[in-house]
Amino acid sequence: MEDQVKADPAPRSSAGDDAIGCIVAFLIVGGIITLTVLGGRQVWKEYGPGAKADAAPAEDQRIVALQAQVKVLSERMIESERESARVAAEAQALTSLQSTSATFAPGQSGYAPVTTPSGRFLVMLEDVKPYADGQRLTLRVGNLQFATYSRPKIKLKWGRRFSSTLGPKQMSVREVRELRYLGVVGQGGREYSASDETAAAQAAAAEEAAHYTWRASLSTKEEQLLVDLRPGSWTTFSITVAPATSQDVGFIEFTMDASVVSMAGR
Repeated sequence: MEDQVKADPAPRSSAGDDAIGCIVAFLIVGGIITLTVLGGRQVWKEYGPGAKADAAPAEDQRIVALQAQVKVLSERMIESERESARVAAEAQALTSLQSTSATFAPGQSGYAPVTTPSGRFLVMLEDVKPYADGQRLTLRVGNLQFATYSRPKIKLKWGRRFSSTLGPKQMSVREVRELRYLGVVGQGGREYSASDETAAAQAAAAEEAAHYTWRASLSTKEEQLLVDLRPGSWTTFSITVAPATSQDVGFIEFTMDASVVSMAGR
């Protein structure tokens, strides 16, 4: 019998190989599904409806933080303006002590200090009475120095009282700015705005212009007195201003030049 050589059939896969293939396929499919789910969640988180809800609180927190900073800066600005106003008031008080003039109105009591290059004096308006076509002003000057001042030169300005253009409830620009920064609600149930600040500035400018016009309308008189201002004493004298009615002397401004000085020797 002839020997016949047969080729071996193709090897069959074992059960173990089939199991490994299934596991690998499962892992691949599972990985793809996992990546898809995670990617979908990330996209949903960034672009889904919940994204706005998550971003809104963070944005609100930033707005609140900015508002808090603005409030702190506003309070500091207001405090700075108040300090500036206090310093200005103190400076004005010091200036009044060194004032070179004194102002009076008929019926006003008390004295006012007047500073001259040679000394400081006290001045009083004692009386105002009609005289011919004018008004006779009786004044008293107190000499605070130890020297005698001879023949002082008096300068008077007089006129009607200044009529302010500002209303009784008109606020300054600084006051409006403070209320605006604090968010105070004014009349009509609205907060103060930049327009209120502008209106206050315009009112102040109108008042300044009116005051300048009024000052220009005042009358002036200079007179050299034939009296001596003795040390530590009051000296009384009268000056007539004309033509003038009682209403024309609603405001009186007094300045003085006392340059002739004499002192007792030993």
